[in-house]
Amino acid sequence: MEPEPSIVSLLKAIQALTTQVGSLQDQVKSQGKQIIQLVALCRETNNLVGDKDQGGFQAKTGPATGPTTPLPTQGEKPTLQAWPKMDLPDPYKGNTRGRKATQWLDQMMLWVALHCNQFDKEEQMVVWILYHMTNKAANWALPIIGAIIKGKGNPPTTIQALMAKFKEAFADPNAKWAVARKIAALSQSTTTSKYITEFRNLMAELDWNEEAYIAQFTQGLHWKVKELLSTKDSIPDKLKAIFAAAIKIDNIRCKNEENRPKKATAKTPAAVATTSTTTTQWSAYWKTPTTSHQRKGTAAAHQGCALNAVKRGMGSSNVPTAGRPQ
Repeated sequence: MEPEPSIVSLLKAIQALTTQVGSLQDQVKSQGKQIIQLVALCRETNNLVGDKDQGGFQAKTGPATGPTTPLPTQGEKPTLQAWPKMDLPDPYKGNTRGRKATQWLDQMMLWVALHCNQFDKEEQMVVWILYHMTNKAANWALPIIGAIIKGKGNPPTTIQALMAKFKEAFADPNAKWAVARKIAALSQSTTTSKYITEFRNLMAELDWNEEAYIAQFTQGLHWKVKELLSTKDSIPDKLKAIFAAAIKIDNIRCKNEENRPKKATAKTPAAVATTSTTTTQWSAYWKTPTTSHQRKGTAAAHQGCALNAVKRGMGSSNVPTAGRPQ
């Protein structure tokens, strides 16, 4: 027969059980709060998207708009209702990758930014975006939602972290190589401002470090801008500062080009050739044998006519007067 446990051992066992029960109660309360938050998000989703691509949800009647915000009273600032409305993007199914996938994420982040006052924490925004993934994308999103709710692992709890995770999973790996080739072939052909705009558009699709961006940007600059930038006393070491310095240098260079005095317009080669040709033609005309004989004959004829007129005049004055009436 086993000996009965002592009172001391029973008290210790009771204390241990009490501690375990208290710990379990705390865990239940914590999970209960998280479940309440998730249920609130689900209800909000039900109000906004209804049964659209979700199945089982019933949409409310009326237009599908964003979270409602009371109208501002006199003296208050305008609330969300005064902002331009944006429809909630369709859920992402995971069938498309690359640019289309990142465009969906950009649209969702814009929607969340317009309704940021409906979320207490950035973590709730992340869960909201993940909740709007279905099919293949849901297989990726649901474990992350579970990790966020349970507080286990290292799930993305900020928008920036979610962007990085999303691109790792759904970005096209070949797209980065294509963009890298484009930015390597990019060079300044017009103004520096336009070159910077094109460069920044390509930067948005890459994840290089700042030193690599600086090297690639300066390589594609116009040679004159690059030369003037290298002669500065203190060359900036930040990409944003290099952008500003390059724009300033290019503006000064363009202004100097416009204000540079223009040279006097010299006689065009065509005009010189025409004048020379005309002179040559006249010289050739006067030196032509045929025209020379014609000119000599014409002059001799004129001279003969003049001599005949003189002879007639002289002859009329020397005619004898005999036989004439006196």
